[in-house]
Parts: sequence; structure tokens; C-alpha cells
Amino acid sequence: MSNTNLKKSEVNSVIGTTLKIEKFNNSKAIRKVTRLNPSFSKYSKEVYNLIIDYDHNLKQAGLILPKMFDSNQNSQELTFLSEFSGNDILQMFMFENIESLINKTDYFDQMLQMLAIVKKEKLFIDPHPKNFVKKEKKLTYVDITPPYGTNYFELRFAIATDDQKKILEKFFSCMDGSSLGYHIAGDIIKIDKRNESHLEIIYKKIQEYELIKSDYKNFLLRLREIISIEREREARQIFLL
Repeated sequence: MSNTNLKKSEVNSVIGTTLKIEKFNNSKAIRKVTRLNPSFSKYSKEVYNLIIDYDHNLKQAGLILPKMFDSNQNSQELTFLSEFSGNDILQMFMFENIESLINKTDYFDQMLQMLAIVKKEKLFIDPHPKNFVKKEKKLTYVDITPPYGTNYFELRFAIATDDQKKILEKFFSCMDGSSLGYHIAGDIIKIDKRNESHLEIIYKKIQEYELIKSDYKNFLLRLREIISIEREREARQIFLL
């Protein structure tokens, strides 16, 4: 990978991923390094290509994603250098802010517009608010690992046990367009349990974008089912990459 005009200024880590804010040709950039589970090592090139295609397909569909400056891969990790597109928006989804977010800004609308595109184009994404960042009143979707889609699902199933495959099948279904409205509502509850009291206005707003087809009772059942599915995968420590 080219290191032209790179200067490290900040490091932020999460499980399996390292993020570094750097300079690239006098622009602010972020380097994301994802460590692969050893079971994926022999498929690193295939996974890398799927991620490149996933990034392209989401952009082609009309989602706003960062410009990718550079990328590479080896059997242990995948590296992507992209433009810095803003700061996280999780604070907006805390109980004391959610009503204002929905009624007095268009940030939630921007998110739902992107989810509606994903549903229309029959793509897959993880709609959690942590995967969106804000800069100059515009949101950008920043999560391209793993590259959710049929080819990735089949590759992951190939190295899963039968029991893991059952859990992963349910988990991957939560990234499908038909589940995204319920999924993002469940994530809002996971961010702050107190948001349960705001579910009716959340439901009505998501309905505006035709991301939910059910009545309110079944909306609640499905979002709680999705929360349960995600927690089961996490509890079983079933890796994605």
C-alpha cells in the first residue's frame, strides 16, 4: 500500500479492527485494518474482492460512502484507506436526544433513505447507527466489512458448523431489505433501553419509508426477535471475518 504523505494522528481500536486517522495527500483519511479469523486465511483474496465489489455496489445503488484511496490484503488482514467522512452519531440516539433527532433534524431521514435504497436494490447492510458518520450535516455509511451478500454468506457457511450455520442464517436475514426497518429500531433500543418509550414515533417515521409492512404489535415482535438473534451470535462468539 502506498504511504504517500501519510502521518498518523490518532488510533482507535475495536475488536478485530484497528482504525487510524492519517493524512493522505493533504487530506484527512482513515486507515481500517481488519484482522481475519484463521479459518478465513486461505480465502483472504476472495473476501477482499467481495469487499471491493460490495463498496462499488452500494455506491452504484446511490448510498453515500467514503472515497477509497487505497487497499490491500494478505492472509491475516485486510487494509482499506478511505477519506475521513465525519464523526459518529451515537449520541443522537440517546433517550434525551431521540425525539429531537426525529422531529427537528433530517439525520434519521437520511439514514432511512439509504435503507430504502438498499431494500429497493435487494442489497444487504447492517443499519446500526454506529455505521453512519456525520460531516457538514450529511451522513455517510462507512461499514463495508463484512461484505454482506449471497457470495459472502455462502463463503461463511462453508467454514461453519451445522449449529453455527443455523445461527448465521438467522443473523444474515436481519441485513436483508425486508428486515432493515425492524433492525434499526432494535439497534436504537440496544443503544439506550429507555428508547422503548419512543418506539411509537420511531415506528411511524420508519413507516414513511415503507421499511415496515406490519402493524405495531408485529413490529415490536420482529425488532425484539432481531435483538435476540444478534445477542445469540455475540454470546456464541461466532465470527464474521
